[in-house]
Amino acid sequence: MSARRFNKKALLLATTVRNPERFPAFLAALKPFDGTIFDESVARKVAQTLIRIREYNPNTAINNVTELTKYKGTDDEMSDNDALTAVNWALEHLSGHGVGGFPKKSWGGRAVEWFGLMQELGAVRIEKDKEIKFSSFGNDMARVYSDESVQNADALVANFWLNGMMKLQPKSPFRSGTIENRPFVLMLDVILKLSDKFGPDDPGLSRAEISLLLNWDGSDAQEFLDYILNIRSRFGKQISSDLVYELVMNNDHMLKGESETRFKKPQIVQDIVDDWMRKSRMTGIIQLRGLGRYLDILPEEEDKARYIVKNYGVFNDTMDMDQYFSSVSTFDENIRFYEAAPVVDHIDEKMKAINQFADELSWDELVYELSVLNGGNKSSKHDLLKLIRDPLRFEFLSAIATRKSFPKALIEANYSADDEGLPKSTAIGNIPDLFAKDDTTGVTIEVTLQTSKSQATNEIPAISRHLAAIKKQYDRDDYFTVFVAKGLHPDSQFMADFAYARDRQLISTYGITEFAKKMRHSSNISDLRKKPESNFLKNLTLIK
Repeated sequence: MSARRFNKKALLLATTVRNPERFPAFLAALKPFDGTIFDESVARKVAQTLIRIREYNPNTAINNVTELTKYKGTDDEMSDNDALTAVNWALEHLSGHGVGGFPKKSWGGRAVEWFGLMQELGAVRIEKDKEIKFSSFGNDMARVYSDESVQNADALVANFWLNGMMKLQPKSPFRSGTIENRPFVLMLDVILKLSDKFGPDDPGLSRAEISLLLNWDGSDAQEFLDYILNIRSRFGKQISSDLVYELVMNNDHMLKGESETRFKKPQIVQDIVDDWMRKSRMTGIIQLRGLGRYLDILPEEEDKARYIVKNYGVFNDTMDMDQYFSSVSTFDENIRFYEAAPVVDHIDEKMKAINQFADELSWDELVYELSVLNGGNKSSKHDLLKLIRDPLRFEFLSAIATRKSFPKALIEANYSADDEGLPKSTAIGNIPDLFAKDDTTGVTIEVTLQTSKSQATNEIPAISRHLAAIKKQYDRDDYFTVFVAKGLHPDSQFMADFAYARDRQLISTYGITEFAKKMRHSSNISDLRKKPESNFLKNLTLIK
């Protein structure tokens, strides 16, 4: 067996951060050190920040250190001293191996792993004892987390992912792969060729074909297209996972000659495909078709796709890490998504999808899928929902639950949807995530996965403005808001209570699980109404 074949790897964009939705929080924690030398001291400070805001949970420390057990089972923000205690305790119990020139027991090595994929995709350059360098993408991603003035966070996130994915090479100085192509560009090229050959109604590449793509060694799109068309003619578009695995393990372009012990079937036919589909959708130009069975290009973004294929298909393996980062962190204005640009939406298709899912999902399934967003060890059991990134999935599931609870209510879901009605970007600023009204009252529903103290300052003032605007629009003083958070910060509850005491802006607060259960047993929108504790209002009156 050749050394080259021994080093063959299926493409998996894994990261120890695990959920790419957390990238903005991690970059915001590192941003204050932009331009300084990256060393163990900086890494510890970054770790302390992430632990304090509970973006990184040192569960072993929380379970074993007496003064930290109060955080067990909560998402409450830690004090600086408690976060430092967790940093120091966890450092003594870090496992693994030395990374990036740092010893085994170091936060520096852990930080190298945290920021590995962000670095490869062009957000920030970090290396031991060298200057930390943020790119424009890194700055924008940090803004997504820390700047409440951002009106369309999805545009900034899409810029980062589209730029990074179109330049990604499995055989690069940041990874030890041997596949010589740019897989995202190859995928776009093949999808466009399918559309040109079979017309705009062609659904794109199937899950099985994505598995073949991610193991394909070569950048000739026509060659790969001919191969999958041959597979389709022999077996159809929807082939079994066993056949996919057999094809991958027995083709010279893929893993022929490799060990099935090293490359197991779940990795080849499921793990890398789910990962790729989720991250491809974050580029802003890819949509799901056939209820998650296919990946296709959004029709309104076809020009971007053709531009990328024309200008970014050339594989380049001559760059070192600095050259690669310089290339990937340089932005091409021809692919930019703008924060203020009008968002393409398909409202009729969106409502059709909401109604369909409300009919098809049982309450047990819906409550479970919402509970997955609380974090922990749960994962989605739904083949399509698991491919939708968490904040967008939260808005989608909330709309589904609202329709299921109130089938006769008017519902306005303000996330944007593709032409199949599936969500593609979260609601932009200055409007609520969701609005619903029945014969008795109306409610704005606002959801967030943010758990830190900034939840209060980033969310509650905007929520109050949205509610005031809706009240004015409908000339109804009795309309209220439901605010649903992964972990409701005490400051958010205080500010919600204060908004009611001062302006009679009723913001009823719920955790995700509480919200799911409440929706299950509600038949009228007014059932969601929760007034602040009377003690708060009494104390406020005494202060006045």
